Amino acid sequence: MRRKRLFLLVYPVLLVLLVEASLRAYFAIFHEGEFLRPSSMVRQAYPELEQIATPAADFDILLLGGSVLVESVGGIPSRLEKNLAVEGVRDFRVVNLAALAHTTRDSYLKIKSLGDHRFDVVVVYHGINEVRANNCPPDLYRPDYSHYAWYEMRNLTDRYLHSMDLSVIPFSFDYLFHRARQVLLEPRYVPPHAPKRQWVPYGSDIKTMGAFRANLEKIVSRMTRNDTAPILMTFAYYVPPAYSLSAFDAGDLDYVSSTNRSPIEIWGHPRNVVAGIKAHNDVVRYLAARHPDEAFIDMEKSIPKQGAYFSDICHLSERGSDRFAAVLAARIAAIWRQRRGN
Repeated sequence: MRRKRLFLLVYPVLLVLLVEASLRAYFAIFHEGEFLRPSSMVRQAYPELEQIATPAADFDILLLGGSVLVESVGGIPSRLEKNLAVEGVRDFRVVNLAALAHTTRDSYLKIKSLGDHRFDVVVVYHGINEVRANNCPPDLYRPDYSHYAWYEMRNLTDRYLHSMDLSVIPFSFDYLFHRARQVLLEPRYVPPHAPKRQWVPYGSDIKTMGAFRANLEKIVSRMTRNDTAPILMTFAYYVPPAYSLSAFDAGDLDYVSSTNRSPIEIWGHPRNVVAGIKAHNDVVRYLAARHPDEAFIDMEKSIPKQGAYFSDICHLSERGSDRFAAVLAARIAAIWRQRRGN
């Protein structure tokens, strides 16, 4: 009888431990998490976070944004480094967490996952990618962008970020539930790369202003708490007067030819996309006015609205990238000199 009681006590514990170990092994194998630290699987979604492991410099600069800041797209990070050297900035490191199609929500989740990791300057450049989130019926829109399957899973991981290392079981049940939900309700989610044609008219209602503002405010709040200087920037864009999808595809517009270019229609109807960018730029200017002590660059006005500076509505030509990097480097150099009392 004593052995039976002992078995009834020990068996559930062993069963829970076996399930825990099995789930940790699953996420380690298929989601690139660490067995002892399942929360590290966030790096599968955001592999650019691996750069944080490199040794810090005397002056660390972090870039947050979408494809415009990706090195292979416009070369802005390397141009920025050259301009910083010309400006006299020494012993610095540029960490680029920008990624294709990412929004302020991605940037906030990346910053949050870093905890108390400190940078001297954080550059935030967003404005167009979340315009795509407006292309859905109002009843499906979610301020945390969970009407995308991508963000629903990113938000789920974030919710369990600090508890799954103790036990991954609660996260696993929630994970399976949401995966099943996404399979069953797939038509109710916004596609990741281009809006549904029948949903494009909904994009005229710019629903993202509140979420865009909330994400930026949370990024600024975390940065200032860590004695980091955030740099907010409006988003530069250019649409030729004669723009049409056929003219874009035929190369008949004054954009500079490039392999890294996209038609406006991947974000929505051109008129709605421009309205969305303008609305987001208004948010950035509003936040800059509310936080006058923080750095602000009106990049929309710093880059001429001419085809010579753009390869599409937002991606920059070499001339545009040179201009962008020079303006940003000058502002960062001013912060560097101020912090050193020069």
